[in-house]
Amino acid sequence: MLFKNTKKELLIILSSANAFFRIENNKDFVALDKLTYQKITVKVLVPEKKEFENKIDQIKKKYSKIEFRKFNTHDEPFIGIIIIDREKVLLIEIKDDIKNDYINSLGLTIIIEGKSAASSYYSIFDSLWKQTELYHQLQSIDSYDRIFINVKS
Repeated sequence: MLFKNTKKELLIILSSANAFFRIENNKDFVALDKLTYQKITVKVLVPEKKEFENKIDQIKKKYSKIEFRKFNTHDEPFIGIIIIDREKVLLIEIKDDIKNDYINSLGLTIIIEGKSAASSYYSIFDSLWKQTELYHQLQSIDSYDRIFINVKS
């Protein structure tokens, strides 16, 4: 596994909800979870798909040390991005997203070793991560306002 040499941090932007299930089916979340016990931060961004929300949430509960967030997107990107220690980037094109195994689902895969490229992709990851946090806060405020307005009426 490429991630064995990770020292500090592994940041993942999944290409689709199906990519999430593919990782679960291939037991790779188990391997990622083991990294967290070595004090390695693992953060995963999953494209939000309402019809899979409950199933994704159930799987996420099994890996409490991995930080997961769902991000809103109109179309799934079909490119996965993995940033390793802010020094390497793995770009993964998905050619057939409905396949359960990696061999038949993956297209072109590129490994970029360089801090400047990793820094650029880290900026994308960090922006999406912060955006999910703000979105969650806004939803909480909106829910609170609706409850407050209903109680007040």
